[in-house]
Amino acid sequence: MNAIDSQQQIVDLQINAKTVMPFDPNQKELLFNHSVLINDGTIVDILSSDQVASKYQAKTVVELGQHTLLPSFNNHYCSIGFKAFHHIGSDLPLNLRIQNKIQPLETKHLSPELASISSELGLADLFRAGCAQFSSQYSYPKQAMEVANKHSVEALIYYSIDVSDDRQTFQHQLTEFLKLRDETKHRQNIELGLSLSNPELLTKDQLNSFSGLYNELMIKLLISLNPSFHRSHKSFKSSKARFKLLKEHHLLSPDLHLIDVFGLSRQEVSFLSKNKVKSIVCPCAQLIHANALSPVDFLHSTNANLYIGTNNYLSSNLNPLKELQLLAWLTKLESQNAQLFDAKALLGFAVHSNNLDTPLTSGAMSIGAKANITAFEHANQYTNDYDPFTQIVYTAEQSRISHLWVNGIAKVKAYQLTDIDEQYLTKTLSKWLN
Repeated sequence: MNAIDSQQQIVDLQINAKTVMPFDPNQKELLFNHSVLINDGTIVDILSSDQVASKYQAKTVVELGQHTLLPSFNNHYCSIGFKAFHHIGSDLPLNLRIQNKIQPLETKHLSPELASISSELGLADLFRAGCAQFSSQYSYPKQAMEVANKHSVEALIYYSIDVSDDRQTFQHQLTEFLKLRDETKHRQNIELGLSLSNPELLTKDQLNSFSGLYNELMIKLLISLNPSFHRSHKSFKSSKARFKLLKEHHLLSPDLHLIDVFGLSRQEVSFLSKNKVKSIVCPCAQLIHANALSPVDFLHSTNANLYIGTNNYLSSNLNPLKELQLLAWLTKLESQNAQLFDAKALLGFAVHSNNLDTPLTSGAMSIGAKANITAFEHANQYTNDYDPFTQIVYTAEQSRISHLWVNGIAKVKAYQLTDIDEQYLTKTLSKWLN
C-alpha cells in the first residue's frame, strides 16, 4: 500500500470499471470510467476513477476495464433446495416428470441433511448468475435459512402450508410457522414468509382469522393465481375465483406475492397494481407448463410491482438473466410491439429488492447501501455511445458474469466461486441419491 495522505480515507475495496449502472434515481443512469468504494460491506462513494486518489486509499483494488458494474440480481421466486433434482427426468413431459420421477425421489430421499446440501448447491448457481438475494419456497425452509445465513445473503424463505381436506392440519401448520418465525426474527438478512396453497379449502372463519393475522403481522404471503397440476386441488376453479376470494378477505396488499398472474380482466389487474401487490413473472416455467404469459405490458403500464423469478421446480433454471431475455422477446411478440420495454426497465425487474421505499433499500447502488454488486464482462471493446443495458438484456449469458460481491465480500471472483466447495457438495449429493 502506498503512503497514506492525511486527507485520504482508508476503505476496504475499490472497484474500477468501464461502466457503472447504479439504478439510483439520484445518479446518472450510466457512469463511465467510475469507481465504487466499499468499506465494512457498505458503498461509501461512487465517483470518477481519476478522482479517487485524492480522497481514498483502498486496501484492495480491482481493475475491471471491460466490465459493467450493476446491482446484484434478485431471484424473486425459486426453490433453492430443489437443485438436487434439476437433472431428473428432464426429457419427460412435465406432469410425468413430477409425478413419476420427482415426487417419488423426494419422498424417498429428501431430508434436512439433503436439503442443506441441495440448498448450498442452489446458492452456488445463484451466485454464478449474479444473485445476492433470493426468495425460495421448498421443503425444509429452516435449512434454506441456515444456508442463506451462512453466506450472509438476503433471503425471503416461504414456509409452505398445503391446505388439504383436513382443515385441522392448517391450524397446526400455522402454529409451527409462527413458532419458526419467532425463532428466526433476530436474523436481519432473512425473513420468513408464508406460502398458502388451496385457500379455497379453508372455512370463512378460518380465512377471516388468517387475514387478521396476516395484516397485523405484515406476513409476506405467496399464492399462485393459477396453480399447476401438482399444487392444485379439485376445489380450484379459476384465477378469477381465487382473485375474488383474496379480495373478499382483504389479502390483496403489498405483502401479497402472486405468481402465475394471468386469466384476469384488466380491471382486476389494475386492482392488483392499485393495492401494490407484488407480481412475480417466471416465463420459462409458464412456457414449460404451457400456461399463458402474464400480461406484463399491461401490468407495467399500471405501475404494478413487477419482479422476475425462475420457478426452477418447473423450469430447472436459477438464472434470472435467462428469464429476462425470454420475457423481453415474448412480450414483444404477444403485444406485437417491438418497442415494448426498454432494456433498463427489464433489468429493473431483476435488480430491485423486496423494499422499494428508498434507494438504500431498493437494491440500487447508492452511497450507504449494502455492497451487493455484479460485474458483467463485455465481449468486445465499446465506446461511450454503446448501450450496455441492451447488451446485458438481449445478448448476455451467465458466463459473462465475472464477479459478485455480497456485502462487499467476493462470492465469485474471476468466474470462480470463492467459498462454496461445489465439487465436495456434488460428490456428497451423489452418495445420497445413489
